[in-house]
Amino acid sequence: MSDHMPAKKRPTLRQRLGRLWRILRGQQVHRDYSAFLGNYDAWRQLFVLPEPENHNQAPRQLKKSLSFHLLISCQEEVVGQNVEPNDCSVLSLPWSQTEVSWGSQIPKSDSWDAPWTIIVDKSDILLPLACQQISAAIEKNPKAHVFYGDEEFTNQDGHLEPFMKPQWSPELWESTDYLGILVVRSSLIKTKITIPDLVAEILGCQEDGHIIRIPHVLCQKKNRSGATGSGSRLAQVSRFHQRRGCQGGNTQVISNSTLHVQHALPENLPRVSIVIPSRDRKKLLAACVESLLRLTAYENFEIVLIDNDSQLKETKEWFQSIQTQEKVRVLSYPYPFNFAAINNFGAAKSEGEILVFLNDDTTVIGPHWLTEMVRLAHRPDIGAVGALLYYPNDTIQHAGVVCGISKAHIAGHIDRGLPKSAPPGPAGVDCVHNYSVVTGACTALRRKVFEKVDGFDEQFSICYNDVDLCLRIQDAGFRNAWTPHALLYHHENISVAERNETQARVYDFEAQLMRKRYGKRLLNDPAYNPNFALDGERRVLAAQPRINS
Repeated sequence: MSDHMPAKKRPTLRQRLGRLWRILRGQQVHRDYSAFLGNYDAWRQLFVLPEPENHNQAPRQLKKSLSFHLLISCQEEVVGQNVEPNDCSVLSLPWSQTEVSWGSQIPKSDSWDAPWTIIVDKSDILLPLACQQISAAIEKNPKAHVFYGDEEFTNQDGHLEPFMKPQWSPELWESTDYLGILVVRSSLIKTKITIPDLVAEILGCQEDGHIIRIPHVLCQKKNRSGATGSGSRLAQVSRFHQRRGCQGGNTQVISNSTLHVQHALPENLPRVSIVIPSRDRKKLLAACVESLLRLTAYENFEIVLIDNDSQLKETKEWFQSIQTQEKVRVLSYPYPFNFAAINNFGAAKSEGEILVFLNDDTTVIGPHWLTEMVRLAHRPDIGAVGALLYYPNDTIQHAGVVCGISKAHIAGHIDRGLPKSAPPGPAGVDCVHNYSVVTGACTALRRKVFEKVDGFDEQFSICYNDVDLCLRIQDAGFRNAWTPHALLYHHENISVAERNETQARVYDFEAQLMRKRYGKRLLNDPAYNPNFALDGERRVLAAQPRINS
């Protein structure tokens, strides 16, 4: 699971002085963000299984012990089969328990006097520290109603593999049932209802803040969560939508574990303004606009081109000619480059109910990219929406932005560089996600959301303007989302170019501004599991999990 990591070099004097300077300025300095060098078996010996001599990993002493009821779920295809005790150790625990198949109704039981119920599959094995970690999470989050945790499962090679999960992500759960083991208040358990309907009812009636991830491996499963029958999942997602009062529209089955939920569009399609800043990049911009006009199936849109003081004659002539297109307008912005300010200018001069900020070095791959982004962006609980961007060599450029990863530990593109043909990891690039941040290279959001947070902060003229915007949108109570069903190419350089001295100064200023504004939050992205390392753009196990950071 872990990437090969080179041996660490001794810090230079400059690096040591820089660390001391950051400490004196009150900035957070963590001891280790690096990846674990061994395999999962070695990692689980340190962080999953109890070790008497390792007091640092033992759960803290609880104020009081909790009792649990076990609701044991059998998938329909295994009901009636003999299950050996070693394969379902939860059945041997001295707790009250109820066993029910997915398709059968939960019977009423007089023995359900425990305040909490753990819903597990019949073949699940609860790990030794699970109950202590669940109890600690309940004590820490007394207002929460639902908990779930990380898990491990046997992969195709017969080896144990971890499934480390993000915080509660409604759009991800619609795509795949990634939650697995659930811990719920027993008062929420209904009788005369099936397991899938019960889960949909419970999740659908909760505020997002009442559903909490426990960042510990709680159980061992035969198969990774999400591998459920498509028929029952379709009904489950439909019930979840009904409970939340939203229109699901059409739902397509992508695989046995993945759905594509196409949320219904309004009868009158909202007008979309696609804002594209550019300066003397005529070849790239022309390809971008041509692909938009030729391929985009969504009809109610305008393209607002912002000419940032282009100097070349061929660029000026092209701007003159392209304005003859019905859907295209060209606005002049004859001022120094400031990405945030240019986009704010374009948004103010545009007409759309939905804004799309698009880089001039992108091209559309398929016809439904804008339709898919609008399906999410028009919903009242969604803020910014991002797309799946590929480099021209068909490797991933953007599949969501995670705070804290990469060299600066501010934000980076998760899974960047993976090939398009790579199989998706757990809850990977074939599922809609709720990420804290999506890239400004292609972002859609409602004008009302953009204006509510006062648009881009123009202090971020080059870097992190999209990160700051998305975090402020999140603070305003909206969920940001990323969809793999909106596909574009992004023709930026795959290798990062060296910055000149002026750019380096601007970058350093904007990085310091991000750290001052967001602090520890940058190291604790809810969309990224704290058991993962922060020193790269892959989901690799951390040498020091940030469980208590």
